[in-house]
Amino acid sequence: MDENVIRWLTKSICKHFTDNKGDYPLYFDGVQTSGVLPETRFELRLNGPDIYPSGNEVNYIIAINLLVRHKIVPTDPFAKTAIVGRGSQIFSLPIHILKLGEVPEDSLGCLERLTPIKVTNFSVEKTSNLDFSTVEGTFRLCL
Repeated sequence: MDENVIRWLTKSICKHFTDNKGDYPLYFDGVQTSGVLPETRFELRLNGPDIYPSGNEVNYIIAINLLVRHKIVPTDPFAKTAIVGRGSQIFSLPIHILKLGEVPEDSLGCLERLTPIKVTNFSVEKTSNLDFSTVEGTFRLCL
């Protein structure tokens, strides 16, 4: 087991979400930001990986959770579905895991999705007029 795999997983997943977020702001769980954050945004959280060594293979299982915060706009009733749709699409694209750079020689492969892409909608926060959803899935990298 290579001690760098967790760093490569984290960096590659963050890059994948950054590259595919479209025009929506994206923030990473646990990373401090300065200033006022936009009300409509993505927040990415990674849980794991859980590591399962077995013989010559090591399986890394990682849960990816994307919080979708959406400021309700009365004139656009479908704005929430647009941002949730974008978040879901990010999960459906291949997530390439790279060692250090972006050249094919550095590739460790793609994450395999183990669970369906799950969208959960929460209630609206009445005082701020914010709507919350999550998009999540569990993935595996076998090395």
